[in-house]
Amino acid sequence: MNVIARGDGVQPGPRRGRTWWEVQHPEGSQGTWRDLPALLADSVRLVWGAGRNVFLVTSALQLLTAVGVAVQLFIGKAVLDTVLGAGASVSFGELVPVLAALVGITVALDLAQAIQNEQSRVLGELVGRRALDRVLDVATRVDLLAFESPDFYDRLQRARAQGQYRSLQTVNGLLGIASSSVTAVGIVVALAVLQPLLLPFILVGYVPLWIVASLNTRDLYRFSREMTPNERQRNYLGNVLMSRNAAKEVRAFDLPALLRRRYDELYDERISELRSLARRRTARSLIGSVASSGVTVGTIGMLSWLYVTERMSLAATGAAVFGLYQLAGRLRGLHMSATSLYEATLFIRDYSSFLTLGDRVDEE
Repeated sequence: MNVIARGDGVQPGPRRGRTWWEVQHPEGSQGTWRDLPALLADSVRLVWGAGRNVFLVTSALQLLTAVGVAVQLFIGKAVLDTVLGAGASVSFGELVPVLAALVGITVALDLAQAIQNEQSRVLGELVGRRALDRVLDVATRVDLLAFESPDFYDRLQRARAQGQYRSLQTVNGLLGIASSSVTAVGIVVALAVLQPLLLPFILVGYVPLWIVASLNTRDLYRFSREMTPNERQRNYLGNVLMSRNAAKEVRAFDLPALLRRRYDELYDERISELRSLARRRTARSLIGSVASSGVTVGTIGMLSWLYVTERMSLAATGAAVFGLYQLAGRLRGLHMSATSLYEATLFIRDYSSFLTLGDRVDEE
């Protein structure tokens, strides 16, 4: 019995020469950041084709949310102006209109967020199905010699995993960027009206985080790509060791110890590489966090100076503090969504590369 060297392309020893299929269907390079616009366009087309109506609904809700947050900021300033301007003589009746507007906006924003979350879940499912359908279409049309190639199985495994999971990540990243960007712009405009001197501090503070996220994401992609053969072999060996069909032959040929030893070696290799990756990413994240925190302290100092020197009123300062709090949350959301989308587009490269095999079949 040839338990290890079979169609799954799992090989215990040094890799042999390239197969006929690998020569005829070479995989492209890992690409560079210049490829990201094209990969992002592929992702958008995938999302649009899977559920354009749901995508439009969620996008519209995000735009409304963005406008609502900016309006909420100005209503909050109006409340403070009314209270601080009238002092002790202000009556509750004077506050009712602005308080009612504030409550109405808050409820509307919460409702829009709830609808958006549910629709995003539906959209993710639609996109995942369409992505896997396209992988199945290619897998059932390629030349049968492909199934003798470990390279083909590596590409198939990456496409199957990345197409489903990363397509959902792409959806969430796109929607998150749209929502956070528009909302952040609205808040920035509102803060610019209150005090434009605050803006440089706010925006510069997130530059270190962007740089760190970009480097960490590329590291994660390289790790995942390089570990694909390792993961494929581990999965196959694990299935053989636990499979009912293979159990008799494995024990008849006294293979459990050999296969388990190879399985453990592969897992040890993965964990070692993962620890190295974790150390690099943690060090970068620490540096980025320290740099960003320094800018945050500078922003607080600037706001305090503006108030003490009477360049901002108490009401404007309170509204600015609320706006900065909201903006910080939106920028964090934008940072996370952009990082997620950037990561997804790197992995979508493997998915898109696999789909080109179907185009080659059509040409042949």
